[in-house]
Amino acid sequence: MPINKKKESNVAGYLASFCFFIPTLAVFLWFRNVQPIPYMDEIFHVPQALNYCNGSYDKWDPMITTLPGLYIVSVTLLRPLSYLTRMDVADICDISLLRATNMLFTVGNLWFLYRLQKRINKYERNISNSRYIMTAVNLASLPLLYFFTFLYYTDVGSTFFILLMYLRYLEERHVSSAIFGACAIMFRQTNIVWVVFIAGLIVAREVEKSTKLESHITHSFVLHSITTAIKSVLTHIHKVPNFMFLFILLSPYLILMCGFAIFIYVNDGIVVGDRTSHQAVLNFPQIFYFFSFTLGLGVPFLITPSKVIAFLKACLRNIFILAILIAISVALITNFTYVHSYLLADNRHYTFYVWKNVFSRHEFVRFALIPMYLYAGWSMFDSINTEPGTYLFKIVFFICMMASTVPQKLMEFRYFIIPYLLARLHMRTGSYVQIGAEFILYQAINVVTLYLFAYKPFTWPHSNDIQRFMW
Repeated sequence: MPINKKKESNVAGYLASFCFFIPTLAVFLWFRNVQPIPYMDEIFHVPQALNYCNGSYDKWDPMITTLPGLYIVSVTLLRPLSYLTRMDVADICDISLLRATNMLFTVGNLWFLYRLQKRINKYERNISNSRYIMTAVNLASLPLLYFFTFLYYTDVGSTFFILLMYLRYLEERHVSSAIFGACAIMFRQTNIVWVVFIAGLIVAREVEKSTKLESHITHSFVLHSITTAIKSVLTHIHKVPNFMFLFILLSPYLILMCGFAIFIYVNDGIVVGDRTSHQAVLNFPQIFYFFSFTLGLGVPFLITPSKVIAFLKACLRNIFILAILIAISVALITNFTYVHSYLLADNRHYTFYVWKNVFSRHEFVRFALIPMYLYAGWSMFDSINTEPGTYLFKIVFFICMMASTVPQKLMEFRYFIIPYLLARLHMRTGSYVQIGAEFILYQAINVVTLYLFAYKPFTWPHSNDIQRFMW
């Protein structure tokens, strides 16, 4: 890209970030007045951050399950303000400034989403910069991500470092990519999956460069295609020069993975605290929940007449494969559905009502939704386009999506943020109509959820504390 054009593109991105920040700041100040005291998980996060502000790094709340990345960043950001105001960090460490950490992260997310699109879609021609900006605004205001901008949660910061890690990978700056991956893990341990994702993409890219794999497998039978891909990877790394080159290329990520393995060994598990409520299981229906989540938020891109017709034709052409997929889906739902006690007991979360009014309506409902699951999964993977190496990307992405969701016993939409953003980023840039429809959808959901949170509070029979609806 010519230097002047690149500068113009960056200026447009900066301007979009500023324009996004202003209304977000207004919502932030309104939200602070609505909920000026810690709510939900903030009752754990805020006191822990205050401990760090006071320099009490040895104090730890056993109910906190994640590493202290959020608190470290907050204290680091407050230090310059402390210097300017000539006040101690502990004196300015209040809930508003702690929540403001996520304000910075969310603006950063918009910028990285914009940059990532330009990197990912470099093979697309005649795409106006305005479409990239509009898409970045949409994804930065993804309802789940945007809502937690206004609370002191780890989601926005976790997403920030994952996006930054991915951007550095695309720029082939692997050392800094791995460093930002480590930062992401400090916000949420399960982000190690996305470090593995990056490593998998590096292997896939090198295999694709040295073989004609993509042209041989793109249109072939799925199982045979996966087998062919695995054989090609093993054949490639079996050669000593290829293995050594890959080892050097992957070394920053391998060091991080080894460090994480040591952490798991020393910690005797991945969770830091509240272990009894966060036990790993094989909850395979999480895959179907993610597909449904993606279909719901990706409606303008995933539900079109042409896609529905193409799906029906694919089903008719592959009746045997369709029957196998349905049988597998039935088996997974029957034998691997887990229901967390939080899901049944906490009526402050929308997932409580989804489970109560949909999945618990009748046992047959879980199976009646299989056609939708299959369409949602097919439509998502059909829409993902990453040239070159689309097929290998899909395999790596699917494996990591499973690894990040299936072990979770709790049906929690926040677990889907990262895989959804990655899938959406790798879809072809939509038309202005599609992007506009996505914007309207996201903002409508944001308005409704913020309205319900602020103006529809309720109390429990055994408590006078105000409860609010949230994701």
